[in-house]
Amino acid sequence: MDLSQFEIDLNKSDLTRKYPHLKNKKIILFLSRINWIKGLDILIPAFTKLHNEDKSFHLLIVGKDDGDGYEKKVRQWVIDYGLIDAVTFTGLLTGKDKLMALYGSDLFVLPSYSENFGVAVVEAMACGVPIVVSDKVGISKEIMQYNAGTIVKTNVEDVYNGMRNVFQNLDKAKDMALNAKKMVHNLYDINKVADEIIKVYEEVLK
Repeated sequence: MDLSQFEIDLNKSDLTRKYPHLKNKKIILFLSRINWIKGLDILIPAFTKLHNEDKSFHLLIVGKDDGDGYEKKVRQWVIDYGLIDAVTFTGLLTGKDKLMALYGSDLFVLPSYSENFGVAVVEAMACGVPIVVSDKVGISKEIMQYNAGTIVKTNVEDVYNGMRNVFQNLDKAKDMALNAKKMVHNLYDINKVADEIIKVYEEVLK
């Protein structure tokens, strides 16, 4: 990844200017395709438990429906769980608007049932946002090795506990976010990766 795209002066106030109702909220960000495989059926009830304990929590769902009408189900769950005022759907965000959502959030969550890699996870890490992701995310092992985030099982209780623990241990979450930035720069910086590929080709040519 070209990490220079994340070197931008944004913070929470930029997000709350665009979405004033998010002011003074603890913002949990879901940024991905709205598809069953992303674990929203786990996240919504897990977030409900958190919100019932503290009404300042707000879930920001960034992404578009994958074309199968799944977003309609998710919106109905939000109604059924009484979360209409605690969840915001933004649709697809790109460029500066997406970065604004990342830099403006307090936590990134992706409880996927399956995830080959997880580009959005790396983007959140590059922005210094604490992360909670499932052990089905492709880079979960690397995240554990770097102590760069919280890894959870794909069930409501684990996701709820993972989110709650971040907010109960903010210093630890901050340290993990710093580790995450280090991990991203070590493993996914396009300049470093390109240098490594060149070395491999040189070895082959020899």
